[in-house]
Amino acid sequence: MLNYLDSPIVAPYFAFFIGVWVYLRHYINLRILWAVLTEFATVGPFELNWETEQYKCFLAQCIAFTLLASLQAVNLFWLFLILRIAWRILANSVIADDRSDDEDDENASEDEQREKVLESRDKQTPAVLLNGAPVEDDMVAIPEDKEPQKDMATRRSPRRRG
Repeated sequence: MLNYLDSPIVAPYFAFFIGVWVYLRHYINLRILWAVLTEFATVGPFELNWETEQYKCFLAQCIAFTLLASLQAVNLFWLFLILRIAWRILANSVIADDRSDDEDDENASEDEQREKVLESRDKQTPAVLLNGAPVEDDMVAIPEDKEPQKDMATRRSPRRRG
């Protein structure tokens, strides 16, 4: 939010954010993962008993550890992206959001490409568009021996005479 307001405290706030992120998403999560491995069986009954509704067993420990480790893997990927932005701030003094400008540039380049293809074609030849993008002539290959199928709405069923 501060990035969009061009505030001078963007870099210190981002450094604070990185510290909070590492503590809450990595340090605490790794402590929980270690506790699942070492203390899971020591707290409460460690048994699978359907009658007393005790479901804390080795299978539950494996499932909990796998899910939390998967979350840790996603958090590590996000930390990589956060540290990449921090490196750009420190090395290049560029404070920019990677997500905001890319969408507009892609749409503009697609529009320019579409206009170029449409302008290069003859005015008499209709343009073929596939999902809104022009299709090159060499991409469209219809076998001559096959007849195009009729639409289901225009196809008539034969009437029975009786």
